[in-house]
Amino acid sequence: MVSSGATVETPLTPLEFLRRTRTLYPDREAVVDGTSRFTYAQFFARSDRWSAALQRLGVAKGDRVAYISPNTHAQLESFYAVPQIGAVLVPINFRLTAEEIAYIIGHSGAKVVCAHPDYPEADIIMPAKVGIKSCRCARECASFVHGHSCLSYPATIVFK
Repeated sequence: MVSSGATVETPLTPLEFLRRTRTLYPDREAVVDGTSRFTYAQFFARSDRWSAALQRLGVAKGDRVAYISPNTHAQLESFYAVPQIGAVLVPINFRLTAEEIAYIIGHSGAKVVCAHPDYPEADIIMPAKVGIKSCRCARECASFVHGHSCLSYPATIVFK
């Protein structure tokens, strides 16, 4: 029982923000990225599908997922998708040199690296520098999420 005048505080973490806005404002516009527009419900559904795809790829609690991308809705989705499965997001500035990116990936211990398609060097540079194999995940991840398309944008996914 809360006494009169007392307040109950809940920290507004990114995941709590997700839970709250999904319930309170599902139909409000949440994200605008060029011509793409998403409501909170659509945006968080996309984040959920990305979480599911990462889990199908073997990402688990405590694993690190590196992300190389400019400011896009895909990158923003990763800020929810990765932590909601208990993994750790390692955002990497796409303006860094290949050597700097390779160092961060190696030092962070990232299990998976996701790179925006505007960064094609990821296919060549990272596997050679960090000792990982590369796989292109083009428009969909159907094989990772029981035949349902999980992405509507291309990405490079690199596995350790």
